[in-house]
Amino acid sequence: RRVHGEDMQHMLTLFDLFKIQYDPDHRLCPNEKCGQAGVYQSFSANQECYFCKENFCKKCSNKWHSGDCDTNKRRLIRDELKNAVNGMECPVCGNVEEFVDGKCEHFDCRVCQAQFCGSCKQLFFQGDKCEYIGSQHCKELGFHCHHPHNCYTNLRDFDAINLKKIAKNHIIENKNDNPYCNKQVGYDGEFCRKRLYDCGFCEPHYKRELSYKIFNDEMDVFPSLSTMRIEALFNTIDINKKKPARKKGESEDNYRDQLKTIYLQEWKLFSDKVKVALENKRQQYL
Repeated sequence: RRVHGEDMQHMLTLFDLFKIQYDPDHRLCPNEKCGQAGVYQSFSANQECYFCKENFCKKCSNKWHSGDCDTNKRRLIRDELKNAVNGMECPVCGNVEEFVDGKCEHFDCRVCQAQFCGSCKQLFFQGDKCEYIGSQHCKELGFHCHHPHNCYTNLRDFDAINLKKIAKNHIIENKNDNPYCNKQVGYDGEFCRKRLYDCGFCEPHYKRELSYKIFNDEMDVFPSLSTMRIEALFNTIDINKKKPARKKGESEDNYRDQLKTIYLQEWKLFSDKVKVALENKRQQYL
């Protein structure tokens, strides 16, 4: 039968959509509030949507960006995973992997093969091949990492009460309506299921999350460290020669303050050195 009127218009509309869909210059606007399709025949990579006027990249169909499309795509993936609950970013190449909670903070990046601490992001090295110090001290340590004083590695043997004091009773938010800890502990979706301790976590996971908060917010851990532990920190970055001798009759508090001041000064110098070394490593992955 003959097709005319509204039916004809409908068929023409479908035909036009079909042609547009298979046109090599067909693009969808990446703006979530728009998403309209159009044919963009200009050779320019920077295109403006006919409908919402947002700029986008014709090559990769993402929002307009500087640099090449592959770099931008990796950045978008990193940003997406970083915002995820279980995103763990490599400090060298920026690759982000799903972080499944376990007992060890030692991570291996599948992209650049860097080995790093999941808490403080410091790199692991083998003996005197350490790129930060590389001394006889590092050689004697063997496979090691120079963890800072507020890293979870140095806080994990603290009890929860001490960590609460350091964090000044800071509340960790964890949406958990279950009668057990809901932290994921396996790639197959297995959950911890231990008895709740505080803020929706079991005690081990509460301590871990609180330690991460202490590190990220740079809270002062020294009031909870014994003199012996502060002295041990000097060994972490091979500055034992700068450890002051305790004077006769000197009070414990005064000696601790001296240790803290010297250590923090040396750690700042070491930390600046690490930042430069990491930045140089990152350049090859940008």
